[in-house]
Amino acid sequence: MDTNDDHVQYTWNLLHPAGDRIVIDLWTDDESVRVDGGDGESYSGTNARKIVEEQLLPKYADRGYQVESDYLVNDPHDSGVDES
Repeated sequence: MDTNDDHVQYTWNLLHPAGDRIVIDLWTDDESVRVDGGDGESYSGTNARKIVEEQLLPKYADRGYQVESDYLVNDPHDSGVDES
């Protein structure tokens, strides 16, 4: 896995009782997800966080994985649009 995490917004670390690990990264573009381990999925599109929370985390929980840690890595992408 790449050690440069400038593109990562949020990370979930999952652990299986057998010792297997999975890392799920939500990228700062809010549209990309990469899974290191497990089935190695990658997703790109809208609602990427929803895909992680409603599809990937439950899928791996059903396989016995538990979220060991989850944390904010970098701030989400700034589109440059002034929303004030």
